[in-house]
Amino acid sequence: MLQEKRYQELDEIYNQVLQESFTSRQAEKRYFLSWTQMCNYFYDMNTLVDAGTEGLRLIKTWQQARPHSTHAWLAEAQYWNHRAWLYRSYGWANDTTHAMWLCAGACNEQMVIATLKAIDCDPRQWMAALLTSTNSKVFGQPAWLAAHLNGDSVAGIPLMIALKNYHRRSPQEVEALMAYSGLSFEHAICPVLPRPNILPEYDDDGGQKYWLSVCLTIFPHTFYPFVEYIPFRMPRWGGSHKEISELLDSVTCKHLSTEEHDYMDLLLWWDDYRDVSIEDIAPEEQQYAIDLAENIAQYAQFQECRHNALEWLLACYNKQNDHDKLWCCIQRAVMEDMKLNNYYTAYAIKFALSYYPDSFWIYNFICQNSQNTTYATPVIYRGFSSERVFWVLKKMKGRAMLGWKKLVTLNTIIIGGRQ
Repeated sequence: MLQEKRYQELDEIYNQVLQESFTSRQAEKRYFLSWTQMCNYFYDMNTLVDAGTEGLRLIKTWQQARPHSTHAWLAEAQYWNHRAWLYRSYGWANDTTHAMWLCAGACNEQMVIATLKAIDCDPRQWMAALLTSTNSKVFGQPAWLAAHLNGDSVAGIPLMIALKNYHRRSPQEVEALMAYSGLSFEHAICPVLPRPNILPEYDDDGGQKYWLSVCLTIFPHTFYPFVEYIPFRMPRWGGSHKEISELLDSVTCKHLSTEEHDYMDLLLWWDDYRDVSIEDIAPEEQQYAIDLAENIAQYAQFQECRHNALEWLLACYNKQNDHDKLWCCIQRAVMEDMKLNNYYTAYAIKFALSYYPDSFWIYNFICQNSQNTTYATPVIYRGFSSERVFWVLKKMKGRAMLGWKKLVTLNTIIIGGRQ
């Protein structure tokens, strides 16, 4: 739509979805997922932000055509958000260089500028505040933001100062990195920024908690900003479970339903167990850990919580070489529309060849899993088992089963029995 310059139509669609986001949790979730990049395959901006500088050019053209479009500015905020994370990496940032961190910080600075403009265009714009809340925790806040929120003028202040200083030491490295996102020293001056009336009073902290308070000022009965906020208050991010529990028990979260409170509590469980192997747990406590995960997989209200528990149980039963329970767990994962990785996809077909050799289970599983996942093996399997090939193999009877077994064996060799 941006390439076709259908700006008004695009704004009308997004404005409608924003308006509806205040009316129900399902509508709120739809808007949240439209603009959330991390671990989200329903993300509207994927093609645009992945286009790099061409995507940024399309966004800027949208802004020029409709300067008061909150979603044109939100799109830019999300563009810089994603680029900052790409510089840092979405993982543990073990290989992130000093120059990459500086570029990420420069992207974050541009994001805050776009966020202020997005909220100024529409005081209902809670999503821009949420994105800024997360980035404030990871990349910090621009040095000029406190002065701006206190009412001082910051127009004309130089931006990207640290990156400029490093550029003098390593110009080729910095210029190559900047070209990746469209950062430019030509635009490294702070513009005249709005100070939206909806922003709460500044309390000497323009970071993650402040921007969550902006979200809650705009949308007091929201839920999904907490889904984004709480993982970044975990111990691995310098927070604590005690702090999170106190937040959940406070008046701030009083509006959340019992099921939503349970979801937040299960985020704490997942933080405790996600990187813990069954072998890391004391023998006398292993069965309790398994029973707890089984209970969550069976009864948790939110699908994400059930998926987390099933993911842990798959790894657990695989470690224990308990093939009966592993096969049962795989089938439950399939019923839950869970994204199985290459390793468990191969296992699923191996088990199915033994238990359901003459049924359509294998083909149906492959079709479903290839649609659910971003892993390569399920897609390869689906190509192998396209309807035409499937019927040809079925007519070949004995050779059909041999063909499947060869493919599974080949896959096991390729992935070495590992994820």
